[in-house]
Amino acid sequence: FDPKDEVAIGKIFNNAKKSSEGFEIYAKQLKSVFGNQQELYVEFLNSLYKIAFADGQLHVNEEKMIKDIAIIFNMPIEILESIKSQYIKINSSIDLENDYKILLSQPSDTDAEIKKKYFRLVKEYHPDSLVSKGLPEEFLKFANERLANINEAYERITKYRKDKN
Repeated sequence: FDPKDEVAIGKIFNNAKKSSEGFEIYAKQLKSVFGNQQELYVEFLNSLYKIAFADGQLHVNEEKMIKDIAIIFNMPIEILESIKSQYIKINSSIDLENDYKILLSQPSDTDAEIKKKYFRLVKEYHPDSLVSKGLPEEFLKFANERLANINEAYERITKYRKDKN
């Protein structure tokens, strides 16, 4: 979304928090209009997390609301956690928990498994792939940011594992 649209999404987010009708109506309307376009919902949820973290922290009610919206969108929890992890600051070079979440991986995964998941995510968020799906130009910006986060997470994990051995 361009900055103008992001402001509009922020207003919808804040109005939904205050609305007596609840945010569910807004999420269900989006779902009925856009169907099963997961790429769109990923970017929408990414925007919601970006807005929620704008004050430097994620409040419990904001997180619950975003999770409930993700349920309406049929978004797998692993993907939601991966999006959220991009906004959580890593406290130490050894704490790689968020990097694993970004890559939809576990510390117990083998190097080969992590590499496979990494390549799948790179393929999914590569701009050429998204252009071929007909997604708007605005989504490419978020996809590029997400791809940069995926690359950085993979680099930190591989470096950590290499240094550990």
